[in-house]
Amino acid sequence: RPRGAAAMAPVIDVNLGGCYSVKNHPLSGVTLLQWARLLRARWTQIDLLTYWPRLLFLTLMAALNTIGAIADWILYDAKIRAQELNDEPVFVLGHPRTGTTHLHNLLSKDPRFAYANTFQVGFPSSFLSTSWLAPHMGLIMDSTRPMDNMALAWDTPQEDEVAVNQLSSGASPYAPLLFMRREPEFRKFYDFEDCDADDFARWRDSFVYFLRKIQFAAGGAHRRLLLKSPVHTARVKLLREMFPKATFIFVHRHPYEVLS
Repeated sequence: RPRGAAAMAPVIDVNLGGCYSVKNHPLSGVTLLQWARLLRARWTQIDLLTYWPRLLFLTLMAALNTIGAIADWILYDAKIRAQELNDEPVFVLGHPRTGTTHLHNLLSKDPRFAYANTFQVGFPSSFLSTSWLAPHMGLIMDSTRPMDNMALAWDTPQEDEVAVNQLSSGASPYAPLLFMRREPEFRKFYDFEDCDADDFARWRDSFVYFLRKIQFAAGGAHRRLLLKSPVHTARVKLLREMFPKATFIFVHRHPYEVLS
């Protein structure tokens, strides 16, 4: 199957801008239950009058995603939970803008690795049943990443933490993408040292379940998981406890080169 932008249906270039913009939204794959949990915890922090178009969009997407999630649960849940994980995952670590995405893309070419793609992290609850829709969803995703000019398609490798943020209803450092003014409240999700047991369990259970689902989708535990999310750089101690045989690749770049 072709990789990259060529594998995606032509992008429908619709960009309403401002509060009406819904493209590349990190919660596009949320289910009704996950959405309700997030709203219950954070509704007082949402400017309802300003952002009602996005709320309406996400509620509609949540309803559609729930149908796919139910299909995934009926058809695959028992197999996913029984799926063994390869005990030698590879984690690509590094601060943003250091080249972790480039290395992730290169390593994903090796067929010995299993990795999460953009569609899978974007729709973590339903991607097994709805993968046939992926090439036709350019309406809600640009052909390049919003922060730079790198190609973006549904089958390009992507960060697993995007999926975990949705599955856990915001128990992630990625949640400030939605609640920027509350960013300090989410710092506990970097290394979990100041995190309570319930919040940690939400992240851990979501993370492990998603890895099992990716392993299952890749055909089993014979392929090593290739994982890249910059926030994992703060979790090496925890990840080593979870995966004693894991390999960590740290990418670094001089900050002057990044800023230039």
